Amino acid sequence: MKVLIPDTFTLVSSTVPINEAPIFINKIYSIGNKVTFNSGVYERLTNIDTFVPFDSKKIYQNGDTASFSSLNYICNNYLAFNAPNIDTSRWSAVSITAYAYSHSYSVGNVVSKDNRNYLCLTAHTSPAIDTILPWVSGKASSYYTGGMCSYNGQYFQIKLTFTAGSWGSTFIPSTYIYSSWNIITATMILPTNSTYWADITDHSFLDTTFYTSGTVLNYLGNVYKCILDSAMPTPNTDTTRWMISASTLPTNTTDWKLIETTNRYKMFDQYFKTMTTYNGNIEVTLTDINFNAIYLGNIFADSVLIEVINNDTSLTIETKDIDLTVDCVDIFDYFFGDWIDYRNPTVKYERTSVFNNVSARITFRGDFVQVGIFVIGKSYFIGSEAWGVKIEALDFSTVTEDTGTGEVYLQEGAELKVKSIDLWVDTTALKTIDNVLQRAKGKPAVYMSQNENVDTYGFIRKKEETLKMPTKSLISIDVRELL
Repeated sequence: MKVLIPDTFTLVSSTVPINEAPIFINKIYSIGNKVTFNSGVYERLTNIDTFVPFDSKKIYQNGDTASFSSLNYICNNYLAFNAPNIDTSRWSAVSITAYAYSHSYSVGNVVSKDNRNYLCLTAHTSPAIDTILPWVSGKASSYYTGGMCSYNGQYFQIKLTFTAGSWGSTFIPSTYIYSSWNIITATMILPTNSTYWADITDHSFLDTTFYTSGTVLNYLGNVYKCILDSAMPTPNTDTTRWMISASTLPTNTTDWKLIETTNRYKMFDQYFKTMTTYNGNIEVTLTDINFNAIYLGNIFADSVLIEVINNDTSLTIETKDIDLTVDCVDIFDYFFGDWIDYRNPTVKYERTSVFNNVSARITFRGDFVQVGIFVIGKSYFIGSEAWGVKIEALDFSTVTEDTGTGEVYLQEGAELKVKSIDLWVDTTALKTIDNVLQRAKGKPAVYMSQNENVDTYGFIRKKEETLKMPTKSLISIDVRELL
């Protein structure tokens, strides 16, 4: 027996119509109203909506609600700021000049130096670097007290007057720091000095960040300055992102109750008897999955085509066409029999290829198609079945008594099956198999047998492990099906 544990996936496409009209557009819902939203059907619990006042300092996303000027609004598009080159009411382009020495700079000036952009924070005059001579060993002219020189990209100031030549080539500034020279690199007002300049090279514009007036940043290679405090466009003016609404989202559990999934997604919910139906072929394509097995249950169709597609090459690498109809026995059966109504209700499929980045496309063919269970994921071997599988059926029909007339009614209910299965496993693999079953705990999974009568879509209600012998052990499980 194997257990197929479902994996998450993305429904790329489906031929089943969505049939989900937009809700909450200029409409007030009353108690009991039903709407469709995403993959669910919701029932209205209240008829009073509460909208939080619009906040100009908040980023709103699709589906958020807000009140503004006595009206209620819902956001129908992710709300973000326009780029600086478009929103000229809030941003202005800033000219960039090359950094210059002996130049007077004002707050807000932007310069470039060594492939970096810098913003002036404090008004100042840049140092006259050109007047600082480079250190020359053995130079005849005198260096005077307070004089400066450059050496290996740093700047030094002398403490005592001396003649370079009289000291020879060993009197190097970087060697005699603090005794005869002071290093002054940190005090030079260069663009790298954070007291006077701010490096804005990597300060790129983000459409989800609020900027205050005066902020300077880069966008597409240009520098812009914010000239107005950024505020969110109000709902009454930004009609491209906001629509008037009178109802909260169905995901608000105070006002709405999820009662079922929509037709397109019924095959993917955890219930066996909820079915996706369509008058014609149903084709679905799934991606974002790492699967090796597929189980399709409670089907009514003529055939099923399963295709595995390599996403890297877009080529179909596996194809299996499965006929679900039952052939007639003879000519009498052809004309008068019920063979046309008989269909194989389940399909089990296991991959043979080893590609990882794949998608799955499944086509259910027929004039009228129903699909109740669609499970795709990883299957794991959990043990060899022992003879003596016990299948128990519980009838949930209810008895109703009319106390006025004395009549008794039997109302038909669902039949629940519980299957008791013994599995032989290698004792050395007991821990590994137990980990697999733990992974399936609390999830709707498919327990697949060589005998289709034992196949069960459900969950383990009870489990026992018995170490029978050093080489073999027995796992006893009660699998309860989901209705």
